[in-house]
Amino acid sequence: MSAQTDCEMLSIEVMEAYAGKYNLSGNKVVELFQKNQVFEKMLIQHEYLHQVSFEEVMEFVENVIADASKELVVYHGTCSEFEKINLNKSHNRRDFGKGFYTTILQSQSKEWAYRLSLREKQNDYYVYEFLFEEVPALKVKRFDRLNDEWLEFIKKNRSKGGLQHDYDVVISTVMLANEQRLIMVHPILTDQDRVAILRNCMATEPQAKMQIDDILKIASNYINPDQLNDFHKNLQDYYSSIQVQKVPHKTYDRGLLDFLKGSHIQCVESKVSWEEAIHISAQPLLDDGSISNDYVNAIINDQKNKGLYMFLADDLVLAHSAIENGVNRLDVSMCTFKEPVPFLNGQSARIILVLCAEDKTKHIHVLNDMLNIFSKKKSIDQIASLNSPAEIYSYIDKHIEK
Repeated sequence: MSAQTDCEMLSIEVMEAYAGKYNLSGNKVVELFQKNQVFEKMLIQHEYLHQVSFEEVMEFVENVIADASKELVVYHGTCSEFEKINLNKSHNRRDFGKGFYTTILQSQSKEWAYRLSLREKQNDYYVYEFLFEEVPALKVKRFDRLNDEWLEFIKKNRSKGGLQHDYDVVISTVMLANEQRLIMVHPILTDQDRVAILRNCMATEPQAKMQIDDILKIASNYINPDQLNDFHKNLQDYYSSIQVQKVPHKTYDRGLLDFLKGSHIQCVESKVSWEEAIHISAQPLLDDGSISNDYVNAIINDQKNKGLYMFLADDLVLAHSAIENGVNRLDVSMCTFKEPVPFLNGQSARIILVLCAEDKTKHIHVLNDMLNIFSKKKSIDQIASLNSPAEIYSYIDKHIEK
């Protein structure tokens, strides 16, 4: 697990604890953490924070917020010395447009500088340290999670080049694609996702990575610097080109539509709280005896303690808990809400699916069907707009892969 991913998980725990301690909404905590650059400062101190107790982590965060400092130490790696920042020397078609790129991780900046020195056939490389202060005069854009807006922003800058926005500063706590090979996967992994992950592991696995670096260093003595980037990419593609065979898994006969019959699809017009929404969505499973009240209570407790993981996509929640919390048999129910349901983490849902699995395998077909239907935002929007259970069932029946 990378330092950033590890720190993201810790920051989620801290935000939830902070919200509970000070009786704040999820949106308020996110706003407060963004304002005081808490995540960035946690990432800088990640080695220390993972050696101390959670109480000490909370104390660190509270001190950061109390300090209210907008200053941040950032680093820039390069293979050439300079006295002043010259934006004209920035490479074109970068993630956030032509600009001066920095990171809050000194080690990462050093790695970038080293790789650049290989490409440019330079013997030396340098890491510059700067103090960045976020002041009101700056127009700042922040990306705190990987979403459609983040991807479209990068796509626009990479495809059109130049500067495709009017921000003075772009701050991202999302791992950028030039830091590591980026793999987009579904919330529930498909066979194609698994193949992509395995291929990426082959390309970035330590031995292969070392071979690529060694080959690149040798090649830099014989290849034009302008062609070295293409050569580097071709090497990575070669190491990731190994064909990974699909591993067949047992297919179970019962899919999503086998469960979404009768009262198992509901449409709610009124505005309800998230706890009410969970109860309403789970009621058909209670009525059928598929679950006990303990299971519903477990879902609510899980949402309070680790709510982010239940969101499969924007507007879509898969409510579930552990088998031992009151599951009698495999079953699924679904409920749409005309008024978006606000959850503790600041996100809202228009569709809630409740899944109770009696073991670790029999619901695989159901999950694959869910992925098939709900992996497209268009499908989520269309299903949420329908007015009756019959219309929803008909839509899923028409669009699901059979």
